[in-house]
Amino acid sequence: MEALVYYVMAHGTMVITALLGAIILCVLALLVISFHSPKEAVAFEMGSVERLEGVLRNMLSDQNWSRLAGGEGASGTVGSSEQVSLLMDQVSGLETELREKQKMLDEIMNISPDEPQAAPLKMRIKELEEKLSEYAVIEEDIADLSRFRQENESLRARITEVTGMEAQDAMAMPWEEFEKIVKQKKASPTP
Repeated sequence: MEALVYYVMAHGTMVITALLGAIILCVLALLVISFHSPKEAVAFEMGSVERLEGVLRNMLSDQNWSRLAGGEGASGTVGSSEQVSLLMDQVSGLETELREKQKMLDEIMNISPDEPQAAPLKMRIKELEEKLSEYAVIEEDIADLSRFRQENESLRARITEVTGMEAQDAMAMPWEEFEKIVKQKKASPTP
């Protein structure tokens, strides 16, 4: 351990340079990762249509279709070729729907922010951002009003405490008269 301390002390600039280089490499790696294309990330997560179709086909082939066609079904009832036909129709419908969704996803992923198709989306985003900023202002106003209401209630309670009269009655009288009552209450000893 002592040898390590002596080495660091003797070669301090080299150690600092090496650490600084490692930090720079880490920052560069983070920058590269952060600029990774979102299209590639989505494509990686979704996979291709062919891959998804293959997975669906494998799942279907793993099922025991002979059991549905002539043997005992999963629920204990005898299946029929109509059921198999119905299931195959559903599978082909789902495959078609999957292809359509993949096509839509590809179209969306290929729209650049500068294309005319992106204009309505940009406008909608701008509208939503404006509404959000309005809501933030309203939220602040509501917080202020709540604080004012609490302050008002505490002041009314204080008026009742000092004057011995209801706050509504005190607010209805002229200021000079109210001031006179308060001075009298302060001057008189409390029992």
